[in-house]
Amino acid sequence: MSTQSGIVANDDLLCRVNGLNKEGTSIVAGINGDSTEVEYISQCNSIEELESYIGENSTKACYVIVRGATGFHFLNFTPDAAHVREKMLFASTSNTLQRQIGSNHILSTSLLTEPKDFVQQQWRSQDSPKAYTESEIIKRQIDEQLDSEVHSRDAHPLVSQTNGSGPSLSFKIQESSAVDELLAENNLLTFGIDLASEQIDLASKKTISSPKQLVGNITREKPSYTLYQSTDEKTFFIYSCPSGSKVKERMIYAANKQGFINHLQNKDQMSITKSIEVGDPEELELSIFDLKADLEEPINPQKYKFGRPKGPHRRSA
Repeated sequence: MSTQSGIVANDDLLCRVNGLNKEGTSIVAGINGDSTEVEYISQCNSIEELESYIGENSTKACYVIVRGATGFHFLNFTPDAAHVREKMLFASTSNTLQRQIGSNHILSTSLLTEPKDFVQQQWRSQDSPKAYTESEIIKRQIDEQLDSEVHSRDAHPLVSQTNGSGPSLSFKIQESSAVDELLAENNLLTFGIDLASEQIDLASKKTISSPKQLVGNITREKPSYTLYQSTDEKTFFIYSCPSGSKVKERMIYAANKQGFINHLQNKDQMSITKSIEVGDPEELELSIFDLKADLEEPINPQKYKFGRPKGPHRRSA
């Protein structure tokens, strides 16, 4: 799975960063409203001015590029109260921005979540990105952000952050019936995550006659969670993440998969026979569902008889 968002810095921002020539000056940048590029927000001419700016904008995620003695200190500020999708976007765009600035010019990188973390000593960390691969850097930042989300007091937690339990569970079904009751009426339920509200919603409910119909009823537009109950009342959980899915969707669905399963098992007292994970729906292996009706007719042992092997030829006397 790709860990890059595809978002890049615009030329204006890169020119401003290259123009920083005084130690202690900094550029504040952020991802624009339609999530297409990283743009310039502000310039601070001293450490004190930067600390003041962050204090006044403590709920807004941003990147800060601070001019050091021989290069730049790169800071990724994602406050605990920021939405999960915003944290993911900033994490998956961070390394691309560093690369555009010039990885060899980055002296240190830091992930900060509170204004009080903006102390000059923090930027002199020896934890340089040069010691890690690109994938390791991004994954490490995502892990740190998810961990900070778990401990957030004000953030709106997703399923995975409460292990599928607790009153703060962000889970919503548009029907009054429980999941097991819905599944009794319709043997195929599809759920999706609403990124705007950060909730899991029931997207569709259908009844199919055979597991063969699963492939055609799992969406190819974005990731999804599907519950299917077979004729012998076995319940299968299917997590599908199509190849064209956006990076932030991939990460959020993957992070919440186990939490959703826990919720179904613990809150709805459902028994999940098997959890299945596929990319595109076509990758679904139908044999998992024990398609006895589609098996070839067994060979009748009475129909095919094996003749006794002939003995060795006798030599003439």
